[in-house]
Amino acid sequence: MEKINFINNQAPALNATNLNQMQDNIENAINGVVESGSNENGDWVKYMDGTMICTKRVSGTTSATRSWGPLYEGEVNCGIYPKTFIDTPKITAVSKLGRENIIECFGSSTNNSTFGSLYFLTKDSNQSCNYSFDLIAIGKWK
Repeated sequence: MEKINFINNQAPALNATNLNQMQDNIENAINGVVESGSNENGDWVKYMDGTMICTKRVSGTTSATRSWGPLYEGEVNCGIYPKTFIDTPKITAVSKLGRENIIECFGSSTNNSTFGSLYFLTKDSNQSCNYSFDLIAIGKWK
């Protein structure tokens, strides 16, 4: 938001530049959203303070055959963000399969442009394990 300066406590002269800036300031103060949209990689919302939230649903079938104590581990490549962050964002995932899968962690391939791999645990060794996760990444775009 650009500040309009008052000189000697007097209102600035009204002109097209000042009026446009005042309108922009009011609109930004009301909603704070700079940009939002979606593409094949998910949805995003950019806020005036530099915060960006990206969301995505990934689903499909993979194997979960790596033994991990009494459970079995599977890996899902979650792809890229719909928009790039300036640094690696904070990421969370929610399993859409209820109690069937436990989300373990995101792998080291996660960075400012990709969710990377999500590792999950399931109770049965399975060559054909269905998965569905909703992903949320929160970070900075500027």
